[in-house]
Amino acid sequence: MPLRALLLDLDGTLATSLPVMVASYEAFLGSFGVTPTKDEFDSLNGPSLLEIVRILKERHRLPGAPEDLFARYLSIIENRYPEGVAPADGARELIDKARARGLELALVTSSGRAMASGFLERHGLAPLFDALVTAEDVSSGKPNPECYRVALERLGIVAAEALVVEDSLFGVRAATGAGIRTFALDPDERLALGDMPLARRVRDLHEAAQFLDEHGDG
Repeated sequence: MPLRALLLDLDGTLATSLPVMVASYEAFLGSFGVTPTKDEFDSLNGPSLLEIVRILKERHRLPGAPEDLFARYLSIIENRYPEGVAPADGARELIDKARARGLELALVTSSGRAMASGFLERHGLAPLFDALVTAEDVSSGKPNPECYRVALERLGIVAAEALVVEDSLFGVRAATGAGIRTFALDPDERLALGDMPLARRVRDLHEAAQFLDEHGDG
């Protein structure tokens, strides 16, 4: 089937939010006297913030209700996000080439709607997106494929007509679990993609944009 839509993850894919997310994770755990680690942070790339909070609460026996911990963590991120996050290198090139090919665009993220829509608005990208799927739109976050199934439904297309770009193993599993061909941003080849035939490793968004130039019709 011809390609009709490009579906993009937000944090780590469309947005350069990794430094902000690391700093927020460190600040959140540090406020409880817990020492953060890079390995733990890396293992939490993909799930919704509420799920991350639940994991951290259980693992580190954090005091308080999950909802209160979530609000605390979210506040830390929201205070840093607007000034600390920008479109990733190659993001505009990829979006422009998708639009030039007549593709529809969807943002599919584990972040909340306010944060995702705020990012798009601040950087002039909101008018270019046809659909937005956030944590509020699903009952189960990545790696559950629900978010990508919702995106396909909102765009009125089937999986074979879409292409996804993701940066986390959870995100790639969610997209391929929905039956969608997926580019895994993985310049260091750290993601285990062997059991996901629909996934293809790419170095960066420029490589994904080049693919659209060469194969955007199917």
